[in-house]
Amino acid sequence: MTRAARALDAAWDSLASALAAAAFRRREPADGVPPRAPLPTTSAEGGASLRPAAEEHPRSRRVGGLVGYSRDAVPPIRSDLYALKPLFPYAHARAWDSPRGVPVGHDAVTGEPVRHSGRAWFDQGRSGSSTLVMGSKFAGKSALLKSYLVRAVAEHGFRAWVYDTRAVTVPAAPGTPAVTEGEFCAFGREAGGAVHRFTPGGPLRLNLLDERLHGGDPAGREGLVRSVLQFLAGRRLTPQEGFALRVQLERLQSGQPPEGGQPTVVDLRALLLSAPADPAQPFEGTAVAGRSATITEGDLHAWGRDLGLLLDRLVRGDLAGFVDGPTSPELDLDADVVVWDLSGVQGSHPDVVPVLMAASSALVLSAWTAAGRGWGVVVVDELWNAVRVPELGAVVQEVVKKARTLGVEFLGATQHLTDVLGAQGPGRAFVHDADVVVSFRQEPVNARVLGEQLGFSDVEVSALQRLGAHQALWKVPGEPARAVQHVLHGAERRLTDTAQRLT
Repeated sequence: MTRAARALDAAWDSLASALAAAAFRRREPADGVPPRAPLPTTSAEGGASLRPAAEEHPRSRRVGGLVGYSRDAVPPIRSDLYALKPLFPYAHARAWDSPRGVPVGHDAVTGEPVRHSGRAWFDQGRSGSSTLVMGSKFAGKSALLKSYLVRAVAEHGFRAWVYDTRAVTVPAAPGTPAVTEGEFCAFGREAGGAVHRFTPGGPLRLNLLDERLHGGDPAGREGLVRSVLQFLAGRRLTPQEGFALRVQLERLQSGQPPEGGQPTVVDLRALLLSAPADPAQPFEGTAVAGRSATITEGDLHAWGRDLGLLLDRLVRGDLAGFVDGPTSPELDLDADVVVWDLSGVQGSHPDVVPVLMAASSALVLSAWTAAGRGWGVVVVDELWNAVRVPELGAVVQEVVKKARTLGVEFLGATQHLTDVLGAQGPGRAFVHDADVVVSFRQEPVNARVLGEQLGFSDVEVSALQRLGAHQALWKVPGEPARAVQHVLHGAERRLTDTAQRLT
């Protein structure tokens, strides 16, 4: 074949490719998203993309330009048969982001920007207020949470409420001992927020009977104390115990205010354990018209004595020093950015972690979500801590259930799905109520669990095992799963790089 013939054949091939692309574009349903320039094969952030076939040869670009297709206007890869769509979920995925969302990265295949926020989904008439984030160690799960918080607070004015249970070593000056703190503490300080660090024997206290935790609602106060007592007892309270608790709480609230201003569990314990002066004296609260009371003060004391002994664990036992006094004035419960650093008690006093989480979660349901406070983000790292105790996990679950009406979105992070499913009631409820699921790299056995419990397809389960660093699959209701490359910028790298400092 002569050189002229080869050139003519090459030109004809290029023209045919361009016309075929035009035909595909005209007869396929439009998705409303203009094609964008694909990413380089290897980007600065470590992401990768698939180049459209028409870009592989210079001749295709030259001829494509003649018929109106520039390098940035090549249609995306699509199959001729839409029945094959489940086999190629990422090639058909549409951009599901919103200008009001928080940028998290770009689509690892198409290069489309990916933004996410519960408020953005809510504005579109969808549910997106709760997000479950999972992933193996060092895959980028923690970096996503921190960078999302930085951008949500700095760029969008969101408020943040963070539960931090993982400790990192903070670089110290030469000659001084290293200091450990929660890995989100640096974010809290730089955001101008309040960082509350609880340690054994430390000065901070959170009063379970503080009116701010439940908005002064007697039912909310009783519900929180009942949940803590059921956790300490390892069972549900009997009707007699519940009645004695309600009566003594009412007496405590209506009686002479203690020296600290508000009653505490110390006062409640003393009231439950104090023997009445006259055990035979009838309790008038159960009197019926024309009849005498059938319950005596001695009965109330007998029913409530075991509850007082349970509270003794919070006052003088192994859990003392956290909720056994008035709320410390150093605790800023109204700040727009609040970090609860529980890393100092996670290892030595693990049972107090869900107690503090439940008590402070009650505040989210009242003061922190008051009208006019703006959109908020609640982040729970190591989610299993919040749901492993059914009695206390129910309080956190209520926050998740009411997230949209409260004007907050909830992000729960865990390494493996089985960690949360093992919590039975509250854990399984959160998994199945999650509106958005984000999974980083998973080992084969854990990837299969996602397929069984969350409906990941075989293609997606296989992809979960091959994801690179800072890459994750995002599943949003009603949309195909997308492989997203998360990107960190500037100061975010310093705030998120804690993998090497974990203790």
